[in-house]
Amino acid sequence: SIIIHLSESLMREEIGGLNLTSSMTKVIPNGVPVVNLTQREREDSITRILFVSNLFPDKGIFDLLQIMKILQDNGTDARIHIVGEFMRNGYRKRFIKMIDRYGLNESVYLRGPKFGDEKWKEYQQSDIFLFPTRFKQESFPLVVLEAMQFGLPVLASRIGAIPEIINHGENGFTFDPSDHEEFAGVIRELIDQKEILQRVGMAGRQKFLENYTTVHLEKNIRDLYENYLADIR
Repeated sequence: SIIIHLSESLMREEIGGLNLTSSMTKVIPNGVPVVNLTQREREDSITRILFVSNLFPDKGIFDLLQIMKILQDNGTDARIHIVGEFMRNGYRKRFIKMIDRYGLNESVYLRGPKFGDEKWKEYQQSDIFLFPTRFKQESFPLVVLEAMQFGLPVLASRIGAIPEIINHGENGFTFDPSDHEEFAGVIRELIDQKEILQRVGMAGRQKFLENYTTVHLEKNIRDLYENYLADIR
């Protein structure tokens, strides 16, 4: 038998003590479908940051506001679009109160849950993807792959398999989720130096196309089964 896992590091963490040989394990990363991209059309030139997830504290929703507050205090003109649904009404109430307390009413836009073309449009009209998750069960988040596909520089927490997907400084950036100043500092750098924003975003898209499409996922699974069947014949 063979144990299949999404991530090399998470596999070592979870089953490293089982003394398994390399022939007994296989890493097959997640994949998402390739979307046909169209020309991006925006009515404004203000930097747009995007967050996509179910909305609850461990996904970093309050960290988002702390990062946006730092940007605002430093005079950085940016907006964040938050796509997703609050898992509890209490989270929404606390979130709205925090927006009011920080004076972020003109900077934070709650877009609600989006699917299909509506979700792709949110990615397409954004400049940066922000994902300061604290979720302990975070493994191989598909939203990171989706953002990479659209050429968005990804700023995400150093959690789960994210450091395997994001090479810090090359195709994105990873941080401790509590390091709001670091998140904000890199966002400012990307806004001020558009060539870095474009280079990092395109590097992420290239890595996505080379590793994380559903075509790659299907091929990896097919190859695994073909090799396994060949070995037992």
